[in-house]
Amino acid sequence: MTAIPEAEALRYLGAPPDAPEVLKSQVREVCAMMERQITPRSLWRAFSCTVEGASVSFGGVVWESADLARHLKGCASLLLFAATLGQESERMARREQLRSMTRGAAVHAAGAAMIEQFCDECQEKLAAEYEPQGLYLRPRYSPGYGDLSLGCQRDVFRLLELPRHLGLRLNDDCMMTPGKSVTAVIGISMEQRKSFRRCLTCGRTSCPFRKEES
Repeated sequence: MTAIPEAEALRYLGAPPDAPEVLKSQVREVCAMMERQITPRSLWRAFSCTVEGASVSFGGVVWESADLARHLKGCASLLLFAATLGQESERMARREQLRSMTRGAAVHAAGAAMIEQFCDECQEKLAAEYEPQGLYLRPRYSPGYGDLSLGCQRDVFRLLELPRHLGLRLNDDCMMTPGKSVTAVIGISMEQRKSFRRCLTCGRTSCPFRKEES
């Protein structure tokens, strides 16, 4: 993947635009370290889908979500997608936190920027494969966003066999381990959209960095 966007890492860290150079230097160092030592991985699978009312059906499951149904309107198929930075990102965060709280926080922030950058790049490659067929990808939409239950993660894990293929785990509250991991639905339609709008992969409606939806 391309370099971790340092500006995004600083943004996740909550640093102001005029952040001290010493902080920028630490983030730059952490980003470079993660780029050398972490190899993100991804997995996806295509399914035919049916959108009726507030329901989306695919792969033998039915998800009740008016928001997702609206998002996938016009899609006859979708991709179930997952990506992770793996356990090394967790070990690195713990190790760097022993050096200083700031460096530990920087690893978490850089990891958030890294996984989103990786997901965007994966989707760009997938889009390039579908566009010659006159098909276009919708923005990623993750369990926990809008009215889509976080419990839908269980279906994602089962259909993609994530523990076996990516080493991911899901706890009783449907939170993933390693933490720097993403699962999402990507609609496939004949309608072209301008942006993947990454915030659709996040359920944090109170996040100050959430992009406005058009």
